[in-house]
Amino acid sequence: MLRGPGQVLSYKCMAAEPRTLLIVDDEPVIARGLAALLGRRGFNVLTAMSGSAARDILSHQHVDGLLIDYRVADLRGDVLLAGAIAIQPHLRNHAVFLTGDISDTARDVIAETGCPVVMKPFETAELVRVLNDVIGEAREPQQGSA
Repeated sequence: MLRGPGQVLSYKCMAAEPRTLLIVDDEPVIARGLAALLGRRGFNVLTAMSGSAARDILSHQHVDGLLIDYRVADLRGDVLLAGAIAIQPHLRNHAVFLTGDISDTARDVIAETGCPVVMKPFETAELVRVLNDVIGEAREPQQGSA
C-alpha cells in the first residue's frame, strides 16, 4: 500500500492481528487446555466458565469468535449464542459448538443455529481447521515471542 510523502506504514500495522476467541466451557481443565492449545495456534484467547461470565465479557469486550460447549451448567449453548448475537451481531457467523452430547435433541438444536460442531473427543487439527474456517486465520506467534 502506498502512502503519501512523509507517511510511514510500519510492518506492525501491516501484520494481521490475532483473532480474539472466547471459549465458554464450565470444565476448568478443558477451558485451560483449550486456551493453551489455541493460544499457541495464534489466537488471543479469553475464557468463561459460565454463560453469565461469557455475557459479561461480551458486554465489555469485542471478540472475533466463540467456541461454546453446548452444555454449560447455567445456560445451554444455543441460548448463550442467541444472547451473544444480541450483544455482538457478527457472532452469528463466527461461532463453533464443542460437545460430547450425542443425543438427537442436541444435534437438532445445534443444527438450528447453523453453526458447525466439533464432537468431543476431537483431533486438534480438526478443531483448529474449523475455527480458522469460521473465525478466520489466526496469526501464528513469531519465534521467540512470549
